[in-house]
Amino acid sequence: MTFESTLANLQRKVWSGSIPFEIRLSNVECRVYDRSDPYLLHAFFQSALIDPTSEPRIGWFSFQDVPLHWHYPTGLLYDLYSGAKPHFSTVRRHIRGSRPSEERDRERDRPASQQSGAGLGMDDNLSGRIKEISLRDLDDVVMDGGYQNSDDVGKLPWKLVVHFSDYPMDALIQLDKDGKALEDVFINSVKEASFARHGSGKVVMSLGENDSKQLWKSVEQNDLLMFNAINNKLLNAPGATMRSIPFRVFLPTTSHAKATLSPTRGSALSAPPGPAGSPVVSSPNPGQEATASQNTASILRMIQRLLPPTLAPSSRQGQTLGTALHSVLPTLFPSRRQPVLAWPVIHGAVVPMAAPLEELGKWASYADGWVTVGVVMME
Repeated sequence: MTFESTLANLQRKVWSGSIPFEIRLSNVECRVYDRSDPYLLHAFFQSALIDPTSEPRIGWFSFQDVPLHWHYPTGLLYDLYSGAKPHFSTVRRHIRGSRPSEERDRERDRPASQQSGAGLGMDDNLSGRIKEISLRDLDDVVMDGGYQNSDDVGKLPWKLVVHFSDYPMDALIQLDKDGKALEDVFINSVKEASFARHGSGKVVMSLGENDSKQLWKSVEQNDLLMFNAINNKLLNAPGATMRSIPFRVFLPTTSHAKATLSPTRGSALSAPPGPAGSPVVSSPNPGQEATASQNTASILRMIQRLLPPTLAPSSRQGQTLGTALHSVLPTLFPSRRQPVLAWPVIHGAVVPMAAPLEELGKWASYADGWVTVGVVMME
């Protein structure tokens, strides 16, 4: 398989992935029994157990009493909340758990210039080969059919609860009857990514209304061919050059992770604004500020950066996932080459740190164009 076909196959696997669900009606809303039987999502709204006057738009889902944000990808929510172990490449599975705690401590305590993979003067051929192997490994670990593997026993199907009352307005924005709110959030995120990528809104604004509708329709219908027809106009616009790679990191919400991620002087969470853009901790809803009364478990902590494609303006060394994570979260990712404290996860798979960020943006980003990484703490 050629390198180009590997990339195309990776994108196909991402789009063909799925997560099985087990949906139950909230016990307090069940009109017939104290506890309802589980239903498949596509058949659920036809059940007589639900008040027939209920509308789908007033429904909301929760996992372990935590409201789930409808404007974030389902796979990202699963990676962050379910507790399932991410997938590892069968080719490089020996990396997992092979670094004893003493070695991790030594790696973390080394100066940045002495960390593994930091500042290595690799020639272009070797560097390119390492990145190609990394993407092939990612293609190996992103499985056909999605998240189902032996490590997910007990986690799948993902057990959610659906509610039609007591809408958590402090945590979620309610959907409208016509579904325009969801479309608007998606299109706005696409525009934001395109502006970040090219430094202006010219490329995305050049799309006609029909193209925008087709882009959203491709997501609704999970149509990769239709999506690529429009997305290629955003990625390969004539005369446009890539200035930055839109990059988001979502942080875990466990008490251990919060202790690890507490802002300190010089940390990524307290860093002043710089050329790459300042960190942004997300509020629970688009366009809504977080308040002290909100359920903190429902607030996903997100850092957003615009990263240059190369490590320096005059350098030909491209940005990798490892260099990106080290620049954004140096405390969690002290090494540019190996995960030490946490795993970087995209679409349920642990991504090799040497994977080129630009290629991830083209082939493994979410449909809105952002390279979105979930951080899963090591056990």
